[in-house]
Amino acid sequence: MTSAHDKGIVDVAVIGAGVVGSAIARLLSGHQLDVALIESRCDVGDGTSKANTAILHTGFDAKPETLESRLVARGYHLLKAYADETGIPYEPTGALLVAWDDEQLAALPGLQEKAEQNGYAGTEIVGPDEVYRQVPTLGPGALGGLTVPGESIICTWTTNLALATDAVRRGTRLLRSHRVESVTVGADETVLHTNRGDLRARWVINAAGLGSDVIDELFGHDRFHLHPAYGKVVCFCERVTEGEVRDALNSTIPPCDLDGLRRRTRAMNGRCQGFYCGANVTGMLQDTETEARR
Repeated sequence: MTSAHDKGIVDVAVIGAGVVGSAIARLLSGHQLDVALIESRCDVGDGTSKANTAILHTGFDAKPETLESRLVARGYHLLKAYADETGIPYEPTGALLVAWDDEQLAALPGLQEKAEQNGYAGTEIVGPDEVYRQVPTLGPGALGGLTVPGESIICTWTTNLALATDAVRRGTRLLRSHRVESVTVGADETVLHTNRGDLRARWVINAAGLGSDVIDELFGHDRFHLHPAYGKVVCFCERVTEGEVRDALNSTIPPCDLDGLRRRTRAMNGRCQGFYCGANVTGMLQDTETEARR
């Protein structure tokens, strides 16, 4: 494994070999640049990237005309094409947003309109018969739904490994187990002081995931702070842990229904609207209600 001090100055140092950092390094290394990809852990994709939603998302539900909506839609097409080229496994499962009450049912046309504003015209509002045809094992009470056939699930680990492998084959130097501990910013270069030696770079890109605020602070900034909620994740879209849900259920004023739990924790408020986490969250609420009746 190459150590940082074995080489001279690089054009670009990318801190963080998660899916974002690896994708950036892959792209830059195709433009006659000397690129270093620095990872504090012993392997690529070993941080947040290995525990994301695994959804290849069309961006149908993003707020229209925002940076997020443009990036998600563009990323969907780029990653889908890259997966087809490289053999990254993904499954076009489609998605079905289920309306369980009149309020949710009335919101479906607005979601469909939002999807069209985001450039995705594949959604369809369906009645309960179609909902149960698509998901026969769904519990009773569904009033309708919105189908999103373009949604897929994708292998998160293979994606990260493929991007990092491509970057290395294009000439990127991958420096694993290199933790950036301090930096020295000069007029023409920045020196990254790692636990395994110094690395000099003309440009530095911070893609350190949950550690990106720490890296930002090393450069003398105080622009943002990340507060990850550790524990078993229940809702992957909103990164809500089982502990957060249990805390809400046992709080001074606990929620009396799913809407109350949603407001307190953000669970089921994400892109899938409870498609993946709804059953688990509902079960936790029902368990608490059963315990309370004893």
